[in-house]
Amino acid sequence: MGPRLPAVAVAAAILICACLFLTCGNCSAGEVGKRIVVSIDDQVAYFLEDGFFAKSHLVSTGTNATPTPIGTFSVFGHEYSYDNGNCIQYYTMYYKGHLGFHSVLYFPSSGSWTGSELGSKASHGCIRQGLDNARWAYYWTPDGTRVDIIQEHFTPPPPKPKPAQGGSVAMGVTRASTAWYFAEGCTARGFDQFLLLMNPLAGQTNATISLAGSDGTRKDIEVLVPGFSRQSIRVNDLAGGLAAVCAKVSADRPVVAERSMYYEYGQEMLGGDASTGCTAPSSEWYFAEGTCRPGFDSYLCIQNPGSVEAKVEVECVSGGGIVVERPMYFNYRRY
Repeated sequence: MGPRLPAVAVAAAILICACLFLTCGNCSAGEVGKRIVVSIDDQVAYFLEDGFFAKSHLVSTGTNATPTPIGTFSVFGHEYSYDNGNCIQYYTMYYKGHLGFHSVLYFPSSGSWTGSELGSKASHGCIRQGLDNARWAYYWTPDGTRVDIIQEHFTPPPPKPKPAQGGSVAMGVTRASTAWYFAEGCTARGFDQFLLLMNPLAGQTNATISLAGSDGTRKDIEVLVPGFSRQSIRVNDLAGGLAAVCAKVSADRPVVAERSMYYEYGQEMLGGDASTGCTAPSSEWYFAEGTCRPGFDSYLCIQNPGSVEAKVEVECVSGGGIVVERPMYFNYRRY
């Protein structure tokens, strides 16, 4: 019998196994390529890619007198516009004979469009779509795409998870504290901010989260943290319109507090980070890392927890030893 692992190592091994199991549970069924599912009961077209949900929108299928055929088909041709002498349909994708997906109808004689029929049966067997949705589907769907037209309701699979481009690391702490400060935070569109409170003691701990914006607007939220537990608080749900948010955590007994952030920054950068708060303000702070090269944005987030204006001098040092001093004054983000 081998040596006995310490309890910490055993717990870590169990946690790793659990994480691997959960990750595999979220795998797709292995479907490859694009597929369209149209539900007659829903009057909705669902667009899938590699087994994941991509998009859906209302449609109009055939009336009871001229029904849309049920079955499995394949897109075999695209036609930008078709004029039957009375009306024009745009962005047609044929899937069975003369039947296809296309836009709602345009009548040149009156300059009018149909469209109010979407969500109900109205066509002669084709699948009508709003003009913008028909355009999107036309360019998204290559010839050969499978089309399943079903009678019953369809429950689409979940969307494909967005890949996180990056990672984070947070320094642990050697002791809990009754006060924690977080100068950085954002709840603007594309950002999800969380405050994580750990109670390392037996018995309930009462904490107050004080949020402040750049204009000094303040919001206080009371939080109860049971013994030997963690509370995850989504700041977006509490900020009430504040975008740039700093925070202070005050507790009646020592706790540990971290901030985590998940974001879409710009159009390409997806990621997240985590940081441990500090337990007291200071008149000096040092940051060894930072760059202003193309493709990088570097920020200093400064929180003033006092009630009077604070004068701050930022001193930037380049790799060549050049020093740039910039005085700033702060009378906001105070408590």
